[in-house]
Amino acid sequence: MGNGIGIPVIAGLVIGIAFVLLFSFYSAPFRDIVTGTTKSGISVSLADLKDQHALNEPLNFTVTAKGRGALCDDPTAKILNADSGEVAYDIPHVEVIYECLSDPVDIDITWTLRDIMYPYSPVLIGESGHYILEVELGGVVLKKDFIIYDDVLSP
Repeated sequence: MGNGIGIPVIAGLVIGIAFVLLFSFYSAPFRDIVTGTTKSGISVSLADLKDQHALNEPLNFTVTAKGRGALCDDPTAKILNADSGEVAYDIPHVEVIYECLSDPVDIDITWTLRDIMYPYSPVLIGESGHYILEVELGGVVLKKDFIIYDDVLSP
């Protein structure tokens, strides 16, 4: 009698674990927002970077600056290998803001990777592992961890 009940329980556990793993890798990943404030009072946020990406899946994120103050530079970004601390990808950019106004102004600007990167091309990471996106704007450094995994279900 004990064996007849044990098999469905084990099968249920296996199916449950499979759903949890499938959900954690292929669901709409949680998109944490990382924030900071510049010395002049501008709120800076980093959002829309998924927690997990498949190998060679294009990365994307947004950087937003809001508030009243002075903003004298454009965002810069790089991707670090979380284990070694080495730069895995330095995102090239061009300076767009040429001079800084001394008086505070109202700021509400959002940049995507396409806006930051010059010349633009998709950012692809070809090696699985743990990485950190590091964005700097107005003296504020924002960091967001993410994972690159082997997509074993792809053909």
